[in-house]
Amino acid sequence: MNHRRQENTLCSYAAMYNSLKEADPNKDILLSICEWGKTMPGDWGYKVGDSWRILNDITFQVGRDGDPGRGYWEADGTCSITSQYDKCVIMDEFASPERGWNDPDMMVIGMGDVDETMAKTHFAMWSMMNSPLMLGMDLRKVEKGDYIWNIITNKDIIALNQDKLGVQAKRVWSSLADKDADKVYLMDHNRVDILAKPLENGDIAVTFINLAGEDVTNKIEISLDNILEYIENKMADAESFKGAQTYQIKDLWTGEERSLSGKVIAVDELKAHDNVTFRVSPIR
Repeated sequence: MNHRRQENTLCSYAAMYNSLKEADPNKDILLSICEWGKTMPGDWGYKVGDSWRILNDITFQVGRDGDPGRGYWEADGTCSITSQYDKCVIMDEFASPERGWNDPDMMVIGMGDVDETMAKTHFAMWSMMNSPLMLGMDLRKVEKGDYIWNIITNKDIIALNQDKLGVQAKRVWSSLADKDADKVYLMDHNRVDILAKPLENGDIAVTFINLAGEDVTNKIEISLDNILEYIENKMADAESFKGAQTYQIKDLWTGEERSLSGKVIAVDELKAHDNVTFRVSPIR
């Protein structure tokens, strides 16, 4: 069967889905679809599954016992963190609790060539995009308190991924997009992106991401009004957020909290491959 034809792939997964339901109608099953994004699964995957891969594999060097494998921040084709992110970040309208989730493949945290900074940003990206948080590493190599442990057990970041509102983050600004930052397929990684994600309790999460291999030393900022232009219609309580007297900001990596003066969120610099992720709460 030619699985590059959408109807063939849909029929194959429908048969699998129906068989699983027949085997035990009372058992909850999370079915992850993998046809490597060949037949636009964002259009039909929700009919027969819960998540769908959007591209080819993030790495072909998965390793073995004693070998952590290799993951890459940037590479030709789809075998990198950034190539998966580049596509997934503009697929937010396909994802929801009613439909299912975009899957940019397992995370390569803990694999060779993925350093601590890359791993933090990788985890923030996947969490903001509501992507499945599946680790492709050997967990026997993780020790409590090491940098990998600290990343993959960060409850504040995981909470963004698991938030019950279920809205995938939207790219609301990019240094390489003059307009329609949420729609433009960008593959040049010499850029900074800003993502925003509405949350169930009325807060929003905002992530500044430096995809480049060099530090950004100039201030990067965005106003809450600009963010709301993109996500207001998806927020739990946009009016209360807009009407707040002030806002509390928490850095979800450092735990630092502060009050926002005005309505502009900014970072003074971003290290290469780094991210800063905030949770913004309205104070009424």
